[in-house]
Amino acid sequence: MLEVSGLSVSYGAAPALRDVSLRVGAGEIVTVVGPNGAGKTTLINAIARLLPLQGGDLRFNGKDLTETEAHETAAHGIALVPEGRRLWGDMTVEENLDMGCYEPTARARRRETLEQVLTFFPVVAERLKARAGTLSGGQQQMVAIARALMARPRLLLLDEPSLGLSPLIVEELFDMLRAIHATGLSILLVEQNAARALEIAQRAYVLEDGRLVNEGSASALLADPRLREAYLGLSPTSQVKTEAKASPMAIDGSALDVIFRKARSHNVWLDKPVSDEQLRALYELMKWGPTSANSTPARIVFVRSREGKERLRPALWPLNVEKTMAAPVTAIVAHDSEFYEFTPQLMPHNPAVQKAFLGPAKAAFAAETAFRNGTLQGAYLILAARALGLDTGAMSGFDNAKVDAEFFPEGRVKSNFLVNIGYGDHSKLHPRNPRLMFDEVCEIV
Repeated sequence: MLEVSGLSVSYGAAPALRDVSLRVGAGEIVTVVGPNGAGKTTLINAIARLLPLQGGDLRFNGKDLTETEAHETAAHGIALVPEGRRLWGDMTVEENLDMGCYEPTARARRRETLEQVLTFFPVVAERLKARAGTLSGGQQQMVAIARALMARPRLLLLDEPSLGLSPLIVEELFDMLRAIHATGLSILLVEQNAARALEIAQRAYVLEDGRLVNEGSASALLADPRLREAYLGLSPTSQVKTEAKASPMAIDGSALDVIFRKARSHNVWLDKPVSDEQLRALYELMKWGPTSANSTPARIVFVRSREGKERLRPALWPLNVEKTMAAPVTAIVAHDSEFYEFTPQLMPHNPAVQKAFLGPAKAAFAAETAFRNGTLQGAYLILAARALGLDTGAMSGFDNAKVDAEFFPEGRVKSNFLVNIGYGDHSKLHPRNPRLMFDEVCEIV
């Protein structure tokens, strides 16, 4: 059915896939597993023709799709469920489903297909008239899969369908995938939850650093000691040493996804408020992040009211106005240049540390310490927000002097950067940009 031969994809000069070959037979579930950054999403987007190919061939049912445009894939019988769901949040669930059957042959059988699809997703049937953006993450994922099925595909491409979902919802999701597969539909599943993916697949491929490093039956790979060590919960990636994997203090892979590997910076926001309790909980997490000498210089203004946003508006660069005004909350991350006033309180075992920052001769060192550690605390704020299920979007595109004059007129506190906080519209995210590899950034001496 699907034949991929020698596929190569690059982002600019950075190679993302190198000579990848795989196949999906009629009626098969095939999964691709591997660590974050291995190129799994790049692979599935290339097959969906969302990315240009630097080399290789792509054939489906004997037809060459190498030069096919993305909007033509549905007519060939391929449908994609993208990472992050990509729903239209302001449209109803039913309107989102209708977008899946825009191709004429699918549109002609819309009513019949809708009835069939809703048998797999009863909760979707109950929410047809609701705005998609008001649904839970698990419900939105079901809508995304249902939308793809409305195209009546012969091959379903799934990119990280369990991302960000609770264990109970993940169980339901994989049960649904089994039921969908039982109809005879072929599935290519890209999934970081390797254990669950291998449990439902017939065959599997392992992708690392853009190259296929292993393939075989899913059951054989599931029993492979190296694969079990690398991907089945002992560590998030194959590069982590066994001692670190076994640490009782390590958080699991799904938590790492939420905080780091799958978290995104958002520019488009849902109309969903962030409460006082959530902001207090956010601070109660971020405050435990370490700073030098427990200096704790960060000062945060959470701008949430319409009046507060209007005070902030004149300082924003034009490109940042719309998204900041729409965000439920904008945090002004600032630092107190006289943070050392609190040193005796924060360092009771060694209050003499305060002397390192006192006096005109120490002013530059104090300012440097305030900026460095205040920036660090701003990063903790972003991580804390993600850990609490909030989305963020950090910005430096604003006039610091105007913000300081409006919000910190006494001159002691200086603004650093802004962070929009709320619930991002995942349907408006662009494909994730690549990151530099370890060897491009790090050395061990």
